[in-house]
Amino acid sequence: MGTALKVLKLLDSFSLQQPELGLSQIARMNQINKATALRYLTNLADYGMVEQDPQSKLYSIGTAPLRLANLREAAKPRLTAARIVMKAQVLKVHETMHMSLLKSDQLQTTLVEETQAHSVRISIGTSEILPLHATASGIVSLAFGPRNLLQHVLDGSLPTYSEHTLTNPDRLMDLVDETLHKGWCESVSGYETGVHGFAAPIFGEEQTAIGAIACVIPQPRVTSDLRSAVLDALSIASKEITSVYGGQFPANYRLNQLQTS
Repeated sequence: MGTALKVLKLLDSFSLQQPELGLSQIARMNQINKATALRYLTNLADYGMVEQDPQSKLYSIGTAPLRLANLREAAKPRLTAARIVMKAQVLKVHETMHMSLLKSDQLQTTLVEETQAHSVRISIGTSEILPLHATASGIVSLAFGPRNLLQHVLDGSLPTYSEHTLTNPDRLMDLVDETLHKGWCESVSGYETGVHGFAAPIFGEEQTAIGAIACVIPQPRVTSDLRSAVLDALSIASKEITSVYGGQFPANYRLNQLQTS
């Protein structure tokens, strides 16, 4: 990994749960010494990628990423178009949907459209990194994403997030194979207890998944009728967002696979 990439990778340390971090935290999270972390952070601060609070000395994301994100969206307004698609489907199923995109070997939440129909609903933060082995979106990405992604996950550790998290490589492979056959994935409490997730792939220009569109529901609210409605909504959203991103479905993938059987 080049030095420039190592510097930029420090930005992945920040999240909605930890928007501000100290030097020691950042060094520990990235497995580097404090002197190296300080040098990297100074470079990022010079470009406005991070900023440091003069009193607390904590670092946070700066203004430069926002400016770059606005420039990108102005040039390629894909996120705006994807959000319109998601809003339409959320109004149909009355449940929260989110879109996540692959960034190298990580799956990052990019858009969240929360339902307003229920006081009890699942909340997900944008820019949240989703575990590939423990979420419906992650399993879909492993099934339809880059070929080396699954092996990368299997070569690493499979952390436990709940008592239902898949940590057995053979069972994970079985679920990936099942997802390839069905075209969608269902995960119950794999990442967070009580959360029932459904996901379908979003394909890119090379007919490989670039991410996933998902619906997350409090488990007690899931019925067979809601399940069918969610799968129909994901079928539509998957097709339309794939089109937004200029993608193509593989020849062996059929949208009518997004059914309950």
